[in-house]
Amino acid sequence: MENKEYTIAKQDLHAITVDMRKDILTMCHNCGKQNGHLGGCLSAVDILAVLYTQIMNINEVAHSGIAWENRDRFILSKGHAGFALYAVLKQIGLISQEMIQGSIRGEHSVLFRHPKKNEQFGIECSVGSLGMGLGYGIGLAETFKRKKTMQKVYVMLGDGECNEGSVWESAAYAGHRKLENLVVIIDKNKLQLDGYTSDVLNMDNMRERWEAFGFQSMEVDGHNWHELIRAFQTENKGKPLAIIADTVKGKGVSFAENQVQWHDNYLSDELYEKAWKEVGSDNEVKQIREMAEIRFQSKKIIMKEHKQPNEIYIDYNEENIKKWAELGSKNVIGNIALEFAKQDKDFVLIYADCANRIDVRNLKKFYPDQCYEVGIAEQNMITMAAAMANEGLHVFAIAYAPFITARVLDQIRANLGYMKAPVCLIGLSAGMVSSDLGATHTAFEDIANLKCVPNVNVMAPVDMIEIVKCMQSAINCGNPTYIRVTINDRDSLIHLKDYDFKIGKAITMKEGNDIAILFCGSLMEEGLKVCKALEKRNISAELINMHTIKPLDTDTIRRILNRKMIVTVEEHNVIGGLGESIAGFLARYSNHAPLLMLGVQDEYFTADVPFNLRKKSGLFADKIVRDIVTALNSNVYADDERSLNNESRKIN
Repeated sequence: MENKEYTIAKQDLHAITVDMRKDILTMCHNCGKQNGHLGGCLSAVDILAVLYTQIMNINEVAHSGIAWENRDRFILSKGHAGFALYAVLKQIGLISQEMIQGSIRGEHSVLFRHPKKNEQFGIECSVGSLGMGLGYGIGLAETFKRKKTMQKVYVMLGDGECNEGSVWESAAYAGHRKLENLVVIIDKNKLQLDGYTSDVLNMDNMRERWEAFGFQSMEVDGHNWHELIRAFQTENKGKPLAIIADTVKGKGVSFAENQVQWHDNYLSDELYEKAWKEVGSDNEVKQIREMAEIRFQSKKIIMKEHKQPNEIYIDYNEENIKKWAELGSKNVIGNIALEFAKQDKDFVLIYADCANRIDVRNLKKFYPDQCYEVGIAEQNMITMAAAMANEGLHVFAIAYAPFITARVLDQIRANLGYMKAPVCLIGLSAGMVSSDLGATHTAFEDIANLKCVPNVNVMAPVDMIEIVKCMQSAINCGNPTYIRVTINDRDSLIHLKDYDFKIGKAITMKEGNDIAILFCGSLMEEGLKVCKALEKRNISAELINMHTIKPLDTDTIRRILNRKMIVTVEEHNVIGGLGESIAGFLARYSNHAPLLMLGVQDEYFTADVPFNLRKKSGLFADKIVRDIVTALNSNVYADDERSLNNESRKIN
């Protein structure tokens, strides 16, 4: 190994760290008055230099023809130190000097101030919002443990970042699971945006904190290469390792060292020249830069293409449909997860303290390495699930709807939306299913939350069989997906036999010519009653199952544009749900049917059983019929020529 050109000798560390600091200065200077995070980048330089050139196997894997998937992984959770990451990635030949010196903002940029996932550049995940990297690293560590590989995962946190509660959710899980292939590095530079960490939120007892969470913990000088090497080589049998690295923010630049204003600041031409001279001479880095470019030109990254699972087969025979109806909306999820595990060795179910609700007893018994309990820790669950999905596993994550959508929206944005991690989220007890527990346990905002996140599908099944259809479609589609379950275990089956189901393709449940009524979720039973009642009033209504809110079935909406009215009914806030999705699409047309949106009003309710709460919201057949007839008879909605100025037509 010593004779291979990708090997970097310990004696090169001085020149490497000088070159890294010069690259960081260049990138910060290129930011102009947008400011670069100079201080936190400079404090991390020595840690990264040692880790990437002396410890991790990523350098060897990148240049030897070994499968790229076998590399060790580094997660930069303190994403504002992205320039330090780019600087060390250049040293091992994963990015070029030209990229370092190029633009770091704008549509033609390759690198950004906060790193964006790009495996070929060695950037393992998109970061920026703090507190997520450890959960992502845990997902990788669990994946490698499951595959029985020797890979290690290294996660760098800032000491200020440790203010985030999500860090400690993840720490608790890692300690509980004894993830000895996980190493956490805390860059303890003692400053954050608002000042000294000890003044903002004192976390000086860092070593004791990590040990309390089940880590083997040690403190080192974060600028002493020998101490860092010894720390990284520490054996941590049966425990994850936490290395608290004491560093200087702005290390190597006199005017930036230990200065809070250099967390991020404008590096003017004058200061740039001053700092450039202080960090070292150009002669020291000439040979190192040449070697880095040779590595860049000679890298042999062999990417593995993640494959979708073989088509999951579910038998929709009469016996199974009857069984699913008896199981109820929650237990059917565990039942189908067991079927997935039987057919797909890469299927993984992650759940947040709801195993007894979805009945995973047989899954845990027969496929224990395909299910993960994270406890009441949804933030860790989402980031962990995203990492596992990005490694090629087929991941379902399950929790109660208010908590798997609202509490973790930032994690969903960054991991499922931005990174497109193909995780399927299932929100239990959405809508009013748990309304007797009070407003905290109702989910009337979840569609609005999730449909605004790019790249995420949103589905609302109407009964137990459609839960199965949604799950089957989600695992086969390869896209991030949210399934909201509003079905009460006492709700009736709408579908009594197998039927065609496609994501983004609505289903007509009943034909009609006058109006179109679009339902989603468990209110479909009321929809069937509504259509019968309208028939007695000589109103022919088409009943449409909009099981997918995103992507919207725009072909169906175009088909019903010229009805006398379009009605949407949903167990969701009228703001942001199915109705507003339809309204947004209709706004593209100057001539379309009037829209009546029925749903939960923009308010919270006191605790009550679902039946009573539906009545209070007007989401039962008699009230829906009255609302439709009133609207059809009003001057606002009745117009043969689709013009508000025309004389209204009365309907008896």
